[in-house]
Amino acid sequence: MAEFNEPGRALMKDGLYDDGLVRTHRAADPSKFKIGKSAQNQALRDMSEEAERLSETSARTEAAAKLADTAHVELRRFFDDKTPTFRAIVAEFETSTRERKEVEQRIASLDGKGDGGLRVKLKLQRSLRSDRVEQRKTQEKVFTPHLVEAETAKRVIEGGEEIPGSRLGARVAWSLYRKALPLYDRLSGRTTYRGRFDGLSKRSDADRHRSISDAAAKAADGAEADRIRIERRVRQALGEYFDKFGVVSQVGTESEPLREVKPWMDLLIEEMETNELRRYERQARDAADKAATLLRGEFINALTSRISKMERELVAMNRGLADHPFHNEKYSFHHTRLVEFQPILRIIEISKTSPEALEMLFRGNEVPEDFPHRDTLREIEALLEDPAKDFSVFEDYRNFFTFEIHMQDIVTGRTTRWETRRGTGSGAEQQVPIYVAIGASLASVYGNANAVAGRPSGMALAIFDEAFSKMDGKNQRQMMSFYKKLGLQIIIAAPNEKRIAVLEHIDSVVEVDRIGEGARATVVQLKERARREIRAMDPDRLSDDELKKAAAE
Repeated sequence: MAEFNEPGRALMKDGLYDDGLVRTHRAADPSKFKIGKSAQNQALRDMSEEAERLSETSARTEAAAKLADTAHVELRRFFDDKTPTFRAIVAEFETSTRERKEVEQRIASLDGKGDGGLRVKLKLQRSLRSDRVEQRKTQEKVFTPHLVEAETAKRVIEGGEEIPGSRLGARVAWSLYRKALPLYDRLSGRTTYRGRFDGLSKRSDADRHRSISDAAAKAADGAEADRIRIERRVRQALGEYFDKFGVVSQVGTESEPLREVKPWMDLLIEEMETNELRRYERQARDAADKAATLLRGEFINALTSRISKMERELVAMNRGLADHPFHNEKYSFHHTRLVEFQPILRIIEISKTSPEALEMLFRGNEVPEDFPHRDTLREIEALLEDPAKDFSVFEDYRNFFTFEIHMQDIVTGRTTRWETRRGTGSGAEQQVPIYVAIGASLASVYGNANAVAGRPSGMALAIFDEAFSKMDGKNQRQMMSFYKKLGLQIIIAAPNEKRIAVLEHIDSVVEVDRIGEGARATVVQLKERARREIRAMDPDRLSDDELKKAAAE
């Protein structure tokens, strides 16, 4: 390299070496320029040996230089004499020869006495050093490959998770192993193995283990085939899932089913169970609150109002019927609750006494066990949530009851239901309950069941043809009086002979006479005085004493 740094020489841009005469490529000794950690260590050892060798050579060179310097000094002293003579030279030679002989004799005497084994020791030291150098070279030949392998192993251990054998890759493998380990039932496997092993007790231990191993190998082959088939089905199902719901970034059809797909699937299921179910739970709670509010605010309150109105109308109707006996019997309306609508009616009663109880409707398990109306709320929820139930039947409160007419004998107090008398009584007894029910129905439709006397109640027409045909005069007058008390405006078409029974309750009489092909109508207005006189002449209104007096006169 020193040649490259001498003046007048340079490396050109194209890589050529210019020494002032020619341009050519120069290359350094490749043995002196090596890269790599092991090459660096080897070069350091070689340079150390070279330094020792050069140090020895330098010591020998220094000794030779000292000897040359001594000779040079002697020669200078020899030639420093400006007038050397032959005699002086000879004398000097003789002196030098004598000194040489003395030195040789001294050396010989020293050789005769010996050096105390220093030469042998030096020889042994040099031999030992040579052996150690050879041993070191042998060790280095063995050490260098191991060092290279150690460096390679170190790089592998410190590598990424994709490199097999790396520390990070081992951590990832252990993590996957710990996740996959719970997928296999090790305890039952040990029990199964022990049972099979004990079942082969007639064989030697080696044969038993070998037999179990062969059976396990066959089972493993079958399991592997099943795994491949199941994995194919899993990938097919994943493909169908991605086609329907879109591709995800976490897994694909090429992902491992147990290590990748199953954790993703468990996480997705957990997310669906936590997020979707919570959302549905909130929606269900909101719907339950809304349903409870509607049920309480619109349904229950409306039913309460209508049923209360119905009961008031029945009380008013029965109060009016009490003043109008037919066939010596007092008629009255009664209602009975249907069993299937009992929860609705109990809820209505609960809303009257404790309306806050309705707030627990549709709350499910949130209703305390000791809640007094828990069973009723459960029944109403089951009734309203029944998909086979037609909810329209709940809209008409009259569907909740069965209505009946009872007839009570004024004298004996015996009560008879219309259902038992129907088809067995006389014509009038069959007809009276029907006309009572018609009048009550018309009054309910017109809203006149609670009509107050002297107060206008609006139009309430009741038109009959041949009305009360099977009743006697007394019952006809009682029925007309009952209708009038209900606020009904009665229009009756009847022959002339029938009007005497109802005339005292009629305001106008329209007589129609047919004359040939024509007809003539005559209107007669009956005022209160005329109706009062007609009532006074009515024998049915006279007592027995009054009848006897009238007969005597």
